Amino acid sequence: MTSMTRTVAGKSVLGLAVAALVLSGCQANKKDIGMIVGAGAGALIGAQFGGGAGKILAIVGGAVAGAWLGGQLGKYLDEQDQKRLAESTQRTAVTGQSQTWKNPETGVSGRTRVVDTETKEQSYNVAYRTDRIKEVPPIDYIGERFVSSGSMNVRGGPGTDYAVVGKLAKGESVEVVGKVEGKNWYLLSQDGIGQGYGYAPLLQRTGDEINLAGDSAASQPNVAVSQVRNSQTCRTIEQTIVLKDGSEKTEKVKACKGPDGWEIT
Repeated sequence: MTSMTRTVAGKSVLGLAVAALVLSGCQANKKDIGMIVGAGAGALIGAQFGGGAGKILAIVGGAVAGAWLGGQLGKYLDEQDQKRLAESTQRTAVTGQSQTWKNPETGVSGRTRVVDTETKEQSYNVAYRTDRIKEVPPIDYIGERFVSSGSMNVRGGPGTDYAVVGKLAKGESVEVVGKVEGKNWYLLSQDGIGQGYGYAPLLQRTGDEINLAGDSAASQPNVAVSQVRNSQTCRTIEQTIVLKDGSEKTEKVKACKGPDGWEIT
């Protein structure tokens, strides 16, 4: 499969960020440090959820949640309480159940609860090459460009027992139509037309959306059209902390579940 090479900028990790502050002699205030520590704590917490590509996305989601806590509620909390609140938020997102915590050392407590749940359903017509793809099982739509983290085979179906119909080199970008339900395989496309399947853990998001050829490609030789769906559930989570002096602080975040798991936005 032909695809363009794309450079993906990496994210700084907690240790590097803290080291940079120390080595540069910067005088960081509690809010700044809170954002850095919160991002790192969130990434560690996010690692508890998901597997394969789902685990990677969960870590990203956790890092986003941690950074948000550090910039808002996190400025009222020390590192340990930031971790407690971030973990509570993640668990509420995944389970839908309210969570509470308390740190007897600081006298700070907190709770998280779902205040709103919304589910959206959409369907898409996806064109695919019948001379390359032998099966189109139920697929959850993604519609984004990914990049390969290593060399990989592109196969005619979602499994290693299917024939190899193409290859991707490390660093190559590819269109991902969606994820096969219950399997770590993505349906890959080129110019909006499905070309084969790739192993999900070897592909990483870039965040760029793609366009599908849809019904307009059905007139091309060896091209058929199948329908895939996109179901997304989002929960609005209320975070409340009670400080040592009894004062309360409250904020809200949104967590959405896609094909690869929950992500705090």
